[in-house]
Amino acid sequence: MKKPEHYFTEEPTSEEIRHDVKARLRGRSLEFKTATGVFSYEKVDKGTQVLVKNMKVNGIVLDLGCGYGPVGIAAAPEAQFIVLRDINKRACKYAKNNIKLNGIRNAKVSQGNLYDNLGTFETILCNPPTHAGLEAVFKIISDAPKHLTAGGNLQLVARPAKGGKRMESKMRDVFGNVKTLGREAGYAVYMSVKK
Repeated sequence: MKKPEHYFTEEPTSEEIRHDVKARLRGRSLEFKTATGVFSYEKVDKGTQVLVKNMKVNGIVLDLGCGYGPVGIAAAPEAQFIVLRDINKRACKYAKNNIKLNGIRNAKVSQGNLYDNLGTFETILCNPPTHAGLEAVFKIISDAPKHLTAGGNLQLVARPAKGGKRMESKMRDVFGNVKTLGREAGYAVYMSVKK
């Protein structure tokens, strides 16, 4: 069997081995269909869990780098509308299925690279693709203000010990502010607000 590519590959060519994941997120029991070639396909990873637990959801929301959809689907009941975006076509296919599976009606999936052809949002949520390198993560941060309404915010989860401090610093540089919404299991959720 071929070694799977990184989950930020646009068209995974690895064998598609399906998996079922159950998780309790924001007080709701959710089910997800996943597969190899998609980030953390065997379980909802700890960083995503920490983001979901601490995120502040408001208005029209973007789940950037949605994978199979746990963040966006968990956020949907509190959002006016949510766009789940990923570059990975396989991830988008599973995110669409999982929206239906969990009875979410105020969400859509958009396949594409980062913010390409997207409008503005009140909230951007992201468990950034740290394996793509810090440059890719910094681009998510530096391009975020163009896709936020006034008073809108960017929320990222990261490990302070593994690049998170640099992300926090970049958020402060770009937005002029950053605060920590929560810390758990070596992860922190950072939020910056567009003034």
